[in-house]
Amino acid sequence: GYEELMPFKIILAFGVLAAGLYQISDFWLNRKKDYFKMGVLKVIQSVTIAILNIGLGLYLIDASGLIYGNVFGFIIASVLGLILLKGDLVKAINEFSFKDTLKIATQYKDFAVFGTPATLLNVLAQQSFFLFIGYSYGLIALGYFYLLNRIIGLPTTIIGSSLGQVFYQRISQVPINESFPKVRDFALQVILQSFFIHILSYFLVDSLLVAIFGDQWSDSLEFLPFFVILLFISFIFGPISMLFNYFQLQKQNLIWQILWVVTNIILFFVSITFNFSITTFLTIFLIKQYLLYIGGIIFLVFYSLKKKSI
Repeated sequence: GYEELMPFKIILAFGVLAAGLYQISDFWLNRKKDYFKMGVLKVIQSVTIAILNIGLGLYLIDASGLIYGNVFGFIIASVLGLILLKGDLVKAINEFSFKDTLKIATQYKDFAVFGTPATLLNVLAQQSFFLFIGYSYGLIALGYFYLLNRIIGLPTTIIGSSLGQVFYQRISQVPINESFPKVRDFALQVILQSFFIHILSYFLVDSLLVAIFGDQWSDSLEFLPFFVILLFISFIFGPISMLFNYFQLQKQNLIWQILWVVTNIILFFVSITFNFSITTFLTIFLIKQYLLYIGGIIFLVFYSLKKKSI
């Protein structure tokens, strides 16, 4: 029923390519500890997408402006990222060795074999929630949920992802059998940060959402506590989940992502079968997600503790 999206196939393909190039630039700058350039790149990407989304949204009227805005925002950021990495790119091309590349690809094949499907499942798990809300509870509820998720999720998207990248860069310098103290300290740090950030987010959104977006969004505040509580634990798990890569636990990460998708599907099926109210569905979904996130955090922290004793 979304045939109107078909004309965007080609531009979306360029958007995916640009997003990949942008991510490469971001990770390479993180490796070099060039946080200033990382910050500049993130700000330019975010501001460009915001300006294009608003400008094209006003000009084109329909939702296509959002598609063009995101795609061109990533293209601009990826080009800038390649410009920032020009010297490193030239050096890498001059020193390229097919033999060394094949050796590294073989050594870290689990990142592609298990990491790729894990990433795809992660996207599916996140988006399936909104697809189900739209299907079962209507487009108005979907609009409320998506807006709240975007607003409350900003700290997770910006601060949480940055924390995760810096943590990954620093923990990568530490031998695995010495990692537990840093993992423990970082976990405590991110728990405290998430608590204060989301308490502040709750009161800011509760007091400013209607003033900014209008009275028609006032009913969405009923669901505000759900997103604050959910994104509190998501903010914690996101940076800590970088340990899956650090410990090279791609298989375990894939299993965790499969559990997320499967439990979503089961809950969706049960909710439709028993005609759950939206409140009942959200309560069960919240409990399920907490069990998954806390289970993943405990597994990774105890894995680092186990490696300490080896």
